Amino acid sequence: MSSTAGDGMGVAALGALRVCIGIGVADGPGAAPVCRDLASELAQRGHDVTLVTCGLGGQGTWRPPGAPARFVNLDLLGLPTDEQNRRIWHWFNAHPQDVFYLNQAMEMEPTLGCLPVETRTYYGVHGLRLGIHLAAREQAGALDRLLCVSEGCAQRVYREWRLSERKVAVLHNGLALPPRRLRPVRLGPIRLVYVGRFDPVKGVYDLPKVARELQARGVDYRLGIYGGTDARLAAQLEAAGAGDRALICGWIPNDEVRLRLAEADVLLLPSRTEALPVAIIEALAAGVVPISYRGIGGPDEMIADGLDGFLAPLGDVKAVADRIAELSRDPDRLAVMAERGRATAESRFSVERMADRFVELVAEDFGDPQRSVARREGPPAVGERRPLGLAHRAYLRLPEAVRYRARAIVSCFPGLARRLWGG
Repeated sequence: MSSTAGDGMGVAALGALRVCIGIGVADGPGAAPVCRDLASELAQRGHDVTLVTCGLGGQGTWRPPGAPARFVNLDLLGLPTDEQNRRIWHWFNAHPQDVFYLNQAMEMEPTLGCLPVETRTYYGVHGLRLGIHLAAREQAGALDRLLCVSEGCAQRVYREWRLSERKVAVLHNGLALPPRRLRPVRLGPIRLVYVGRFDPVKGVYDLPKVARELQARGVDYRLGIYGGTDARLAAQLEAAGAGDRALICGWIPNDEVRLRLAEADVLLLPSRTEALPVAIIEALAAGVVPISYRGIGGPDEMIADGLDGFLAPLGDVKAVADRIAELSRDPDRLAVMAERGRATAESRFSVERMADRFVELVAEDFGDPQRSVARREGPPAVGERRPLGLAHRAYLRLPEAVRYRARAIVSCFPGLARRLWGG
């Protein structure tokens, strides 16, 4: 897997490029804010950047990338596949690009093999979830690179998809980090926060168990839970004796996540599997200490255990409670870890670092005399759809209640969960 741009044409010789970044739902979590920040950063460096989305998503919280990057909504959501393909093809025909980076936008996948050979094309891989990235696997010959968000993800792609090392590279997520701020000395309860979907794979039902362990240790805490509402979770928190200490706050937009993190001391991330979670980047940047499980994917690469966060054995809520108890008794250690976390975010997960790496890879590919991609002429064929595995197609046809129950069962078996949805 490529790690340098030494055999390319060099970043300085690259010049201004026409760059298109394609994403799915514009106001979604994860890839959306990462791509928005990347578009703004590349545009500020003098590139001609367009952020293209399949739709706005309906949450009403989207804000376009900062000028001079442009934003285009192709409004593909809910359209028949042939109409989606037609709109995408006509847009690219009218707006030729030097670089296309597709990041979690499945509606655009049939177009990957139809772009001009001169367009350097990249596909963001966030994990090997069942069937999700099958289009990238089947069209790997049309891509310049698969850009994996973590080293573990890249190793699995390289090993299991049997691709050449040249086709696989690591591009960590990066964000425009908020300014450094002076965190006030904590005098009251230790402030905990969870930000994420209310889904068994996210481990949200470990939170009442952690609360029960904290009660047993006599830890004074407050827990804010953001991401939805759930009567079952509320009942479990009440049964754990956390009714007056834990608050389910519902869904909040991406921009508000940072505000809530700024009020916290510790981020809890009890997921069964993660690629390279943006929540950890946001926590580190805010001086919030993340606590996650070990062996679930990206957090192992992001957190230096005991230095800027903690990694507990998978499912070990007692170990999580022990780490929280330690920090509640030692505010000085909490402050030191928070400062180290900010340094980690700046050195590894800023949008500036992500843009540097992205431009290096593009320069390497523009200067590669052995570059080889296989693309066909013309638009996607009538009826052409993104490829899906049979198992994944069957899964999508199940009622959501059945799918939720299936995820709950699978989440009890971490190895299987990571195999199906893993980072």
